[in-house]
Amino acid sequence: MYEPSKEFRHSVSRGANHLSTSTTSKQRLNELLADRALGEDASKDDEKDLARLLAEFPEVDPDSYAIAAAAIHLALLAARLERLPNRVRHRLLGIANSIAGSRRSRPSPVRGPWLGWAAAAAATLLWIAQPTRSIGSFTLGEVQDASDSISIAWSPTADPGGALATGNVVWSDQLKAGFMSFDGLPANAPEENQYQLWIFDAERPAEYPVDGGVFNSTGTAFSVPIDPKIDVENATLFAITLERPGGVVVSSRERLLLTATP
Repeated sequence: MYEPSKEFRHSVSRGANHLSTSTTSKQRLNELLADRALGEDASKDDEKDLARLLAEFPEVDPDSYAIAAAAIHLALLAARLERLPNRVRHRLLGIANSIAGSRRSRPSPVRGPWLGWAAAAAATLLWIAQPTRSIGSFTLGEVQDASDSISIAWSPTADPGGALATGNVVWSDQLKAGFMSFDGLPANAPEENQYQLWIFDAERPAEYPVDGGVFNSTGTAFSVPIDPKIDVENATLFAITLERPGGVVVSSRERLLLTATP
């Protein structure tokens, strides 16, 4: 059975204290709600006290403590969590925004950053409870089998870095997913620079193509999944640039190596 860590308990208690007032009754209510959020067994006396205090302080939203506890738990685990697939992240944000919007319609002690954390935590819990598959993990075969799947060969630009590179892009607007393959793309030193994909979308200004993710090359044949940071509705051009480690938000396109046009 899950046992909250001392750090987790301290964080929730500190959050409860932050929300409390100077009155003994309000402090008692905060303590009971925090204990319940942590899954502590409540005595009959505690349950009676909780019911009485909730009636005494109707402005207090008891659910917010459980959501805040989940948020803190996720925050403490954040360093060990892998990055979510792009479309999963967007779905979570959508659920979180819905929750936040519905909660604003009634009084709650959760304010400011607490509301965002609470909504995000609740959204994550809802996502885990759903049987929906992660649509951010399509295989190459699934993308190729999509009804709108396209395969486009890379074309080198005037930059000598892509002169000998070959390969292609397989993409589906419907799945909003794709893969890239390369052969002969010069090896890079990740601590010095990385390759970055840009996806031009007909629904967005050409000045701001979608970041399709950064990747490295060993100089041999390889493939890599496309990792768009936001959904692409209608891809019109794929481009590879060489950027600083980690990539950039907006490319100067000084080192534009390859392009692929559907």
